[in-house]
Amino acid sequence: MFSFGQIFLLSIFLVLAQGLSLGDHQNGEIVIGKEPGKLENSTTFTIEGRNYFVSGHKLNWDKAKRSCWNMGMQLVAIESLEENNAILREVSGDRSAFWTSGTDQGQEGYFVWDTTGQSVGFSYWAHGEPNNFFGNEHCIKMKSSSHQWNDNACWDSEKYICEQL
Repeated sequence: MFSFGQIFLLSIFLVLAQGLSLGDHQNGEIVIGKEPGKLENSTTFTIEGRNYFVSGHKLNWDKAKRSCWNMGMQLVAIESLEENNAILREVSGDRSAFWTSGTDQGQEGYFVWDTTGQSVGFSYWAHGEPNNFFGNEHCIKMKSSSHQWNDNACWDSEKYICEQL
């Protein structure tokens, strides 16, 4: 016999696999609960009193932004080398890339933190980045494998990092 917890996790998996919704939803986006940490393989951590959420699943940039917002958070705006390194330490075991709120969708080559409207002052670009490859890269992802940033197509699916509002 299956426990309630096993059935619940299986139902979440089936919902994610089939693209259906469970709980609150907007534009086909899956939101389970209103608290970080409700999705399997997601983690939370705190740096200097600020709470962060790391997704265990991949979404495109717009859906990642909405997912953070639905949890009362926002896609992360990395404002210092110290914050960048602290976040990388938290995700170092995961070789994924993670969406941040950085974008140049408003003006090509001028990156801002979408969540704050501030220009990206601190940056940690990989060599040759940002390059707007094929003219379609407008969102910043953090690569935990190289510890550097890359501009990427916003429609690609990546894991994402949210921070407390």
